[in-house]
Amino acid sequence: MGLAESKACVAVIGRRWADTTNLPRLQDPNDMVRHELETALASGDQEVLTVIPLLVEEAQLAQIPADQLPESLRPLLADWNVLALSESGWDHDTRRLIEAIAAATGLPVNPELEEWMALMAGAQQGLSMARATEAPGAVGRQGEEQALEGLLHRAAGADPEERPALKAALAALANGDTLLAEASFEQELEASRRLRLAAEQLAASEGRREADAARNVASLALVRGDLSKALRYFQMALEANPEDLDAALQLGNAWISAGELDQAGTVFAALIQQAKAAQDPRLEGWGLNGRGDVLVAQGDGPGALAAYQASLTIAEGLAKRDPANTGWQRDLSVSHDRIGDVLVAQGDGPGALAAYQAGLSIAEGLAKRDPENTGWQRDLFVSKAKIGDVLVAQGDGPGALAAYQAGLAIAEGLAKRDPANTGWQVDVAVSCARLGSLDSLLLIQERQGYLSKGLNLLTTLKQAGRLHANQDWTGWFDNALRSLN
Repeated sequence: MGLAESKACVAVIGRRWADTTNLPRLQDPNDMVRHELETALASGDQEVLTVIPLLVEEAQLAQIPADQLPESLRPLLADWNVLALSESGWDHDTRRLIEAIAAATGLPVNPELEEWMALMAGAQQGLSMARATEAPGAVGRQGEEQALEGLLHRAAGADPEERPALKAALAALANGDTLLAEASFEQELEASRRLRLAAEQLAASEGRREADAARNVASLALVRGDLSKALRYFQMALEANPEDLDAALQLGNAWISAGELDQAGTVFAALIQQAKAAQDPRLEGWGLNGRGDVLVAQGDGPGALAAYQASLTIAEGLAKRDPANTGWQRDLSVSHDRIGDVLVAQGDGPGALAAYQAGLSIAEGLAKRDPENTGWQRDLFVSKAKIGDVLVAQGDGPGALAAYQAGLAIAEGLAKRDPANTGWQVDVAVSCARLGSLDSLLLIQERQGYLSKGLNLLTTLKQAGRLHANQDWTGWFDNALRSLN
């Protein structure tokens, strides 16, 4: 009945759409999905309905065994233009899909579309500006990045009643006003809390709504550096929805940032147990990584290594189960990098190098799969830097030089792609610092060139008010240049 009244049909095709598990279903003439697709394709032949095949979850058309599909379904992949919806090209892909649906149905595009797209882009720029590059040995801002990325994903899937608050928050965030964005979510949270307290029994959906609002406030507070408020609201999220394991993960990371390691350890221990009970191995692996981070901060290298290796075992199992899942592949790379960090601290240079190279191999594969994915490109940059640092410590100057130069090329490519991204600009300066410190391989003039380039870049950012305090290494560059005169 639904298809008979429709003018467009979007056929969503994921990685498992025609795998060994689902292909037999598509070959079954009585399968409901097959029946609906055949009905839609037949209507398309009569020009009464437009079928739009849509690839999601990084599915690739070439990986679908079209020759094993029933004859009736093969036109799905042959006669229509197949669209894709990917994270790396979300804006462009979303617009193409909306345009295709509008063209097929004759319906006008919602006039709010451009506003939402602009708000999302502005908020994403806020994330880019919030990113801080890690200096050698410094603590990064990965928790803040994850918090803001979670907020953007929440906006993308918001329920209608949540949209006004999210729209106001994203608009404020796009203008750099995180306090106003927090206020929007605080108002929504207060309304939800009053409803929860007034009712004898609160539906589970309301608990999740309150938790989402509290987590949104906490994420924004974390980006702004207000750890006290972030901790308070992450705890509110867990009180409203004890099954919100993502909030638990963010709470644990926030406790680490606050230096409350015992609190963080307690949160991650509970998270690991809940993830096991929920049969969520990926989240269990993240919890183990959190436990490892706590143990590193406590100076327990062997304990941290054991936690990271347990996480690595989980990541290896997931990656082996589905090699095409890029998220699981990246988890595997992160585990190798964390193990390498511990081995460096323990003085095991060869072991650390092997771990970093394993992570680099995965990062290279991901970057090659999608060269436009800037996140994977930056992972590649970080891997090159870590390997270069180990090679310097081992006395392999030529190897370190090659790794640092490769990292600089990646950093310059990212900085050129988005000059407004302060973090990527600082990556270039950090690469120049590393290269300028190679006193046994480069001529003084070459080292001066790298150091001057890094200093000029940071000075320009500082004068423009774009440099965070923990990125201001202009003094270090000045001292390094004076030492060469």
